[in-house]
Amino acid sequence: MSEIAAIAPQAAHPARPRRIAVPKPLKAAASRLEAFRQSCVQVPEEPELRERFLSELKQQTLERGRTACIIAIALMPAIALAELGSGLSLRLALCANLSILLGARAIMIYLKTAAGRRRPEPSLLFGFLYCGLMIDLMVYGTGGFTSPYYGMLNLLSLTVALLMPWEFRYSLAVFFLPMGAYLSIGDLNRVAGDEQTRTIHLVLLVLTAIIALTSDLILRRARLTGFLQQHRLLQAIAYRDALVARVSHELRTPLTVLLGYTELLQSDIGETHPEHVGTLERIAENADDLSRLIDEMLMLSELRGGCLGTSNEPLELGDFTQALTAEFAPLFEKHDLRLSADLGGAHVTTVTDPRLLRQILCSLLSNALKFSRDGEVVIRPRIVAGARLNRWQHMMPASRALMAQPEVIEISVIDRGIGIEASALKLLFADFGQLPDESATAEGRSGVGLGLSISMRLAHLLGGAVAVCSIPGHGSEFALLLPYRRADTEGLGG
Repeated sequence: MSEIAAIAPQAAHPARPRRIAVPKPLKAAASRLEAFRQSCVQVPEEPELRERFLSELKQQTLERGRTACIIAIALMPAIALAELGSGLSLRLALCANLSILLGARAIMIYLKTAAGRRRPEPSLLFGFLYCGLMIDLMVYGTGGFTSPYYGMLNLLSLTVALLMPWEFRYSLAVFFLPMGAYLSIGDLNRVAGDEQTRTIHLVLLVLTAIIALTSDLILRRARLTGFLQQHRLLQAIAYRDALVARVSHELRTPLTVLLGYTELLQSDIGETHPEHVGTLERIAENADDLSRLIDEMLMLSELRGGCLGTSNEPLELGDFTQALTAEFAPLFEKHDLRLSADLGGAHVTTVTDPRLLRQILCSLLSNALKFSRDGEVVIRPRIVAGARLNRWQHMMPASRALMAQPEVIEISVIDRGIGIEASALKLLFADFGQLPDESATAEGRSGVGLGLSISMRLAHLLGGAVAVCSIPGHGSEFALLLPYRRADTEGLGG
């Protein structure tokens, strides 16, 4: 009983196992190894970003793996010529080159399959290791450690480090497995006096592997940094567009009220207080300009977000142009300009979106009104051959498909304004792009620079482009270019 009592306290409080003291150098080495492992795993922390990043890496691995196969196939003739004077037996050289050639071709075929697109890494790893094995066999057949083929192992390591964005473990395998095979195969036919050559080659191989390892890690961090920067940039653009759209919507309501009250004041006070007519007109003009700017900002937000669709229907080009000319003619007359339509042979029917077409032409006419000093502005619709589109100095977006069309609709707006320097034409189609100060603001006629940018995007939605020709001091010609879709052959719908 006393023995049980003596044992009971020990059972209730069992002795804790003694901890083994880990030496500090071993702890430091373990922490460095863990830090190195974490540095090799260069992926975002957020699950959604990690999935996108890994998907992009897999796509890059697939594309670059195909590139590596093409490079291997292209280098085979040069390697075969170099082998003629290397002392390697013709049979061994032929077998090695042919096997690499067939292997590269087989991997390219496999990467086109669903399994290859889903997991390209194992097949590419096998291909690189197989190339390393063939190099080791050539080393064995040309003198072991004295063989000049050891340099191809350096080339293989650097190629993988610079080309392949796959997981780090695959790179390590390609860096060191062929090197171990080189040492093993070299020992099989080593002769006296090879020790110095073996040491030199080994040092060069290890240094190359270290350089490739460092380059691989640097490129991994650079890829992650670039991906995160791109993500932040896209996020900032999305926030900006959302803010612009929200603010524009909020401004539209009070601006509409302002325009309504201005019209009421113009109708009521115009006769009784003629001294205020000019002031009210300036208020209305500035309110109209602000309303146009808000509409452009909203349109730009819709285009960037891909929210704007098209609705095609038959359109008689001559009647449409004539109606647009009649609508804008009074505005041009108010600025001592004359707007006319050169209809010529434009009485044809095409299939397009009239709303977007009108938006583009209104922008071109607005620019002609803004930058014309005097004289006449002509709007000229016609059908031209696609091959004649090379006369334009600049076309956005550039479209070879449009130039290959047998018939293209060309609606030109020709003015006799200040003209544009050839070096400034590209700036016009950028968001908020404007002419240089000395030409655009000479008479206080500068705009915000959204009209042509929006017109270019709208033209792209319609399958066309916006083109320009200009001579400084003589005027400009802007044109909307669209594929000619006959109403009797084209289907309707969005």
